[in-house]
Amino acid sequence: MKPPGIWLIQDTGTSVFPLQKNMSKLNILFLLLILAASVSAQENLGTYQIRVAPDRDDWTYELNQTAKFDVTVTLNNRQVSGLPVKYSCGLEALPPRLEKSLTT
Repeated sequence: MKPPGIWLIQDTGTSVFPLQKNMSKLNILFLLLILAASVSAQENLGTYQIRVAPDRDDWTYELNQTAKFDVTVTLNNRQVSGLPVKYSCGLEALPPRLEKSLTT
């Protein structure tokens, strides 16, 4: 007597669905086509880096002394000029006190 829940099934080698063996090959081919299309559709925008550095090495300024910053923009590690930059300064979680634009 067989225990309940365990059945022995004999494989006859024939499939109920004749395309079942080819479906896995078709699925792989379809996925490769989608992957190839998505890779070719992506454009390389590059890596922009914006570096802001104070004009002093120690970052120390006296009260009411104007702080100056150097702004450098690079694209793929090459300096870029002619880009518009908008910046604002102020206390955290409050509206900015200063808003300006410049061109690199």
